[in-house]
This record gives sequence, C-alpha cells and structure tokens, in this order.
Amino acid sequence: MAVLRFVDSIQASPTVRLNLNDLSVWGMSNETSFGTPEMKRSVTSSMMRDGDYVGASAYGNRVLNLVLHLFHAGDNAATQLQLLQRELDRPTNLLQYTPGGTTNTVFFRTFRTPPESVRWDIGLKQVRVQVLAEPFALGLREDIGPVTVNNNPAAGSNGLFADLTGIKGDVETPLMIEYADGGGGLARNGFSIGVRSGPSPYPNRFLQAESMNQNTDTSAVVDAAFSGGNKSRCTFTTQQVLTTRISGKFPSATVPAGAENWGVYRVFARVAQTVAGDVMQMDLFIDNASTAVVTIKSQTAAQLVDLGTVDSTFGVPTTGGHAVSEYRIEDQPGITGPLLVRAARLSGSGSLDIDYVAFVPADECFGTWTYKSNVTSATHLSVVDAVSDSFYTATALSGATPGRISGGFPVAITGRLPRVMPGNNRLVIVESSEFPGVANAITTSITMTIRYWPRYLLVRSLTG
Repeated sequence: MAVLRFVDSIQASPTVRLNLNDLSVWGMSNETSFGTPEMKRSVTSSMMRDGDYVGASAYGNRVLNLVLHLFHAGDNAATQLQLLQRELDRPTNLLQYTPGGTTNTVFFRTFRTPPESVRWDIGLKQVRVQVLAEPFALGLREDIGPVTVNNNPAAGSNGLFADLTGIKGDVETPLMIEYADGGGGLARNGFSIGVRSGPSPYPNRFLQAESMNQNTDTSAVVDAAFSGGNKSRCTFTTQQVLTTRISGKFPSATVPAGAENWGVYRVFARVAQTVAGDVMQMDLFIDNASTAVVTIKSQTAAQLVDLGTVDSTFGVPTTGGHAVSEYRIEDQPGITGPLLVRAARLSGSGSLDIDYVAFVPADECFGTWTYKSNVTSATHLSVVDAVSDSFYTATALSGATPGRISGGFPVAITGRLPRVMPGNNRLVIVESSEFPGVANAITTSITMTIRYWPRYLLVRSLTG
C-alpha cells in the first residue's frame, strides 16, 4: 500500500501529523499525481544557425496534485478536514511518499497551499489540492565518515583530498560537513573546497616544486619540514622583477586519458620567506593566461598563497564533431602547454621557499571562507551547511546532526559551498591562510563527518 502522510521530520520513523492514505479515514485517489519539476532555461537563437542555444538551465518548483477521499461523515469528517487544512497552511511542511510496491520512501518539502476544491456530499467527500513543493524529493540522510584529510599532498591517502564514492540520488545534492572546532589542525583557519565529479582514478593535481624545472636563481633543497622532504629555494641573486622561478606542465594528461584534467582551477602555492618583512610577489602562467600578481604576507611561517583562477581549456573543444573520444590538443592552449611560476623580491634580502602548487577544481563547485576558532573544546562543532548556504558553530547532540546553534560571529563565504553529483566525487580541500603569522603546517589534518540527503525526481531505487 502506498504511503502518503504529513510528518515532522525526514527520518525512517518520523512522527506522523496526518495520514492521508490509511484507508480508514483518508484515501489517496488514483487521480493523484506528483508531477515533475519545471525546467527553466536561458535560450538564445539566431537566424545564423538552426536550433536554439541553451546557455543555462535550472529546475523550478513542482506541483503535487493530490486527490483525497475522506471516509468519515458528520463532525468527524469536519474535524479531519480541519486537520488537513492546518497541515496545508503551514509555511513549510514535509509530505512523506512511498509508492505502492516499492521499499524506499521519499519526502517532499511543501509550501503553504489552500485546497483547490472540497466536495461534501452525503456519499462522497473529496478534497483536491495542488501543493507547491521544492523541485526534488529527499531521501533519508546518508552519513560518510569520519573522513580524515591530511594537509600534505605527499601523504598519499587523502593528501588534500577526500573521495566520496557511491553518492545516491538523481541530481546534485548539497553537503553538510561537521568537524571539531577548536580541536587544532585544519580547523583553525577555514577552508577552500573544490569538487570534481566523474570516474576515478582522478589525476594528480598537485605539483611538488622540486620536481619541476628549476629556473632563474632557484634550486631544489632538502628540508624535512616541507612536503615530500624537499623544496625549491629562490635566492633572487640577479633579478628583482617577476621572473620564472620554477616551470613545468599542467598535471598529467594520461589518467584517465586526459579528460579529467580539463576545466577551471583555483591555484594555491605553499611558500615561506626566510626573512620576515621582505616584500615579495608571485603569479602563475599557464599557456598565455596568467593569474593576478599577489603580494605574499611578510612572514617566515609557511603560508598558502591564493594565486587566483586559471582555465586549462581556454575554449578549446575536447572532442571533435559528435565523437565521444578525447583529443589531445597539441601546441594549443590547454593541458599540454607550459606552466610558469614567477616570483619577485621587491625589497629585503631573504629567499623564497616554494613547496608545492595545488590546483583546486573551480568549475563544478568551489567555495572558500575564513574562520578563526575562538573556542578550545574539541566537542564544539563547526558546520559547513551547503543546504542553507551557511557556516556556523554548534553543539552536537547525541546521534544527530548539531542540535543547537551556538553562535559565533558571521563568516563571509565566497563562491559556492560543496555539492556533489550522484556517483563518485572528489573534494579537494586546502586550508585558508588569511591570518597573519598563522602557519600552514603539513603535519596537521582534519577529521570530518560528511552528511547529505539524496535528491530524487520522484522515487528512489532500492540501492541508490
């Protein structure tokens, strides 16, 4: 028998507010339908070509067409009708639905809606209502973790990344990430998180500086405090202007077949000055495009320098015609072109140590924020809540997501908080370094619990 009822929460056994298909008081007519979300498109057309170009698309809300039979009569029927109207009048509500013959349930988030018509006959009492709802049905919450991410790309497993496999649902879904606030490690300063979905294995998107070409005034130096036990040191002995210090190519184009390397990236370089107070600058070239020139904070503690965004494709197609195989573009902008890291010392006498260059995907989803913990309890949680596009601190309650928001101060978020597609996804995570004097330590890590609610167009399968 199909399940249709208003409930108080998205849980396996929620509290039922009103059962609309118990076949004792209410019954769902076979005229009931759950529609599909409206697809909104930005379309342009021209007489220069056949067909229209769809520049962007997004799902709009959906309408649930409920046709309900009321089996009671007299005052009992009036009471039940009043209970229904109270549920429909809530600003938001949850309607649980399990189609007959299926196992897994879904939940629609609905909005305030009046009945379309009420039939009150001696032999038939029927309510028709078009309930406005969010585009997608939600599945039960899925928990992943705890997941530990190391702040060192040479750490191997989970070095600046976490792979999320087997994400359920039909469409993209936002994540909710919780970690101990004030517990040390990467929790201190905030994150930059990029997401790339698709098949694994994913290519390496981290270049160790010492493995690149050592150019003007630069040489590889052994140093156990740096990733991989080595670094590149630039002494600036001959030039004080932006000059190529290390160079190479964009990360490997061979795993898998180069396809996964195409896209937009936010680039970060881990560096350290040998003399505090020196004024130094950096930028990065990939082919003929460059990032903005960035002035490095004047400190000897290792720091991540945000070099800005680069595009590894520059509009070059990855496939020819209607083919599905990937081309490797030779001598053109893209994955085979040169990568140059430039640096200059404008004043001072010290050297610049370069550890690695990290490419964080910024095309599907990229967000960054800075937050300096003001508590010391490791049980106090910081919550990255992409469902509500917010960041907050909270106190955890047993067995649930944080149950009490504990305050803190506003956190400015740039970009988009993490969302993942069904299937396999990689989160690339680097520490923000916005606070002067705070070191970016490769020995630190962060342990996170990742939660999400799968989103479905209508029903969910037994496994996904």
